[in-house]
Amino acid sequence: MAFKLYPCSTGSNLSVTKRCLLLFANCAASGGVGDDGAERLRLQKPFGRVVVGITESLKRYGSWSLRVKPWWIVFPNQMGLVPGAEPRRVSLDVGTRYWVRPNTRDLNEVLSVGLGWEYRGLATLAARQPTPRVIFDLGGHIGVFSVWVRQLFPQAQVVALEPNPDNYRLLTKNLTENGLETKTVAIPGAVTATNQEVELFLARHNNAHSLVRGGEAVSDQSIRVAGHALKSLVAKYAPDGDYAFKMDIEGAEYDVLEASREVVARERFVVMEWHFRPEEKSARRAWLERTFTELGFTLTELSDRCLLAVR
Repeated sequence: MAFKLYPCSTGSNLSVTKRCLLLFANCAASGGVGDDGAERLRLQKPFGRVVVGITESLKRYGSWSLRVKPWWIVFPNQMGLVPGAEPRRVSLDVGTRYWVRPNTRDLNEVLSVGLGWEYRGLATLAARQPTPRVIFDLGGHIGVFSVWVRQLFPQAQVVALEPNPDNYRLLTKNLTENGLETKTVAIPGAVTATNQEVELFLARHNNAHSLVRGGEAVSDQSIRVAGHALKSLVAKYAPDGDYAFKMDIEGAEYDVLEASREVVARERFVVMEWHFRPEEKSARRAWLERTFTELGFTLTELSDRCLLAVR
């Protein structure tokens, strides 16, 4: 994930001082810095890493606040200080608009994905690759990637899956807000290894719900959701084999990829977040490298948790 946010909401009793400290803690998270900042982080001692993390993230958020309207919402959202609970509409200087829930990760997704930072590298790929006929947005959240990727590949059909009902409602609302409701297939459900109903474990943050029990951000509270096998989705929406994937499914990516090797092998590209516990990182990374290499892909690391595989 691009950001590691600690819980902070308008309903809490935190003082402004404590909210500011939470903001600094969020900014210090290593996922919140860019390539240059990440390199500087690796070269610093622990205290230096915190300082570099805060500096890099504050710089990024500051620059992003100049590209969103209303501009003032960025830092208050990070501290849980935006008034009200109803979704608000924000707009970016690239011409897109989104409804976001105050004091949640929604705005972070809009800024990092909608401004091209999270999946940087796709723009370069789009300039040199033919447009896939279908792009699957697996883990659609509130629809930011679905809207953004249509700017890169305007002729592609997007098929977006989102299992959480609250997120799905905003996803469809944001597609409509950007005039894409008839150009995007929105499916309420999760991508899975097989076609069957599955348990979705709910997380503190609305972009971290997972099919995998356990983990720092996931609770024991769950709901049942429809599961759609990747093989079945490809057979239905891209039978001619001209497709690509974006995958952000909070730890379920390993089971889905392993069960879907034959359809993964035919795709144009996949851009994905990969998730791991600290003790699993090396093994998970090695598994992804081995799997994509065996399937004929070249792997590029976009960030600590984001990979681009191109055939």
